[in-house]
Amino acid sequence: MTELERMLKTILTALEKEVTVTQETHGKRLAAQQESLKAQAQHIQELRRNIEQLRAEQQESAQHLQRLSDIHANLEPLLSRLSALLNAK
Repeated sequence: MTELERMLKTILTALEKEVTVTQETHGKRLAAQQESLKAQAQHIQELRRNIEQLRAEQQESAQHLQRLSDIHANLEPLLSRLSALLNAK
């Protein structure tokens, strides 16, 4: 093997190792990013479920408030008459 061949072999071997290390590093980064994205997707799903729950609770509260408002509207005339009767005595 000539000196030139040895030098080329050494350079190619070093480049091969560098490429391998780079690929391994990128592979690890990619795996970490995939895990991060998976965790974020799960968190987004949890947030969506929470939003749906809050919407349902908000709708239930609005219905309850409407019922209370209806009761108040029904009681208002009765309370006015009762007050008038008590003031008349």
